Amino acid sequence: ALPISGILLLSLTVGLLVWHFKYRNYQVQKIYTGYLRITNVEFTDQYEDSNSAEFDVLAGKVKDIIQTTYQTNSAISPHFKQCDVTAFSEGSVIAYYWVEFGVPKYLEEDRK
Repeated sequence: ALPISGILLLSLTVGLLVWHFKYRNYQVQKIYTGYLRITNVEFTDQYEDSNSAEFDVLAGKVKDIIQTTYQTNSAISPHFKQCDVTAFSEGSVIAYYWVEFGVPKYLEEDRK
């Protein structure tokens, strides 16, 4: 039979292995908002209506640019999940968007 200290050591080892393989890489959702100015597009009233075809077309183009930017950056791309354009306003055209990342818990703790 194993002595009590052997059983405790085995339990501790199993617990640490479970934590390491299951919970260490647990992803923390991070959502950031931002905006960008589009200088080569004239603002139209249709961009204020998120149900308009014009909004959808421009939002799709902006979303593609944002996705490409994050997906081609090797430091960020593994954590990039999705993005969406939420609104446009005047000033040339200003696009407002959000971006979601899934950051492993251990990386988030390293940044503190």
